[in-house]
Amino acid sequence: MNILLLVALLSMVSYPVSGQKKGEISLGMGYPELANLGIKYRLFDQIRTAVTIGWLPEASFNRGGWDDLLSFSGDLYFHFGRTYHYSDLRLFYVRVGLNAIMQKPFPREETWWNSTWRVGGEIYSSKKIGVTIDGGVIYNLNPETNWAHMERLMPAFGTTVVYRF
Repeated sequence: MNILLLVALLSMVSYPVSGQKKGEISLGMGYPELANLGIKYRLFDQIRTAVTIGWLPEASFNRGGWDDLLSFSGDLYFHFGRTYHYSDLRLFYVRVGLNAIMQKPFPREETWWNSTWRVGGEIYSSKKIGVTIDGGVIYNLNPETNWAHMERLMPAFGTTVVYRF
């Protein structure tokens, strides 16, 4: 099951990343992506794909905590609505993705697999720099076998700063 999900994630982002003004890098914070660095690429007029890798350091609380966390995500963005200054991409988007979170010592069999659905917006302050914010839901794909044992449905949210190249 995990191998099929990994193949689906990789196929979402296997399109060649080349060409000017179609690529972006992003730096952000969100759940389930954690503190993340990403690459986005425009596939078609209003459709983009993205890959992110995230990290969250160890934390401990009176009632628990976690060791270092790594997050890997692949997403598709479908833009809609009106256009905004400095971008020919439409202002709003629907984002669908697949996410995997591993806790140190990173055992593959306890990887937490999630599917995410979000709605958000993207505003550019110049031709090169923009900000995104989105929110939605996470669907936990393996609640019985992952390290977190969280609920099936949880909130998803994130914000990023985007740089076009």
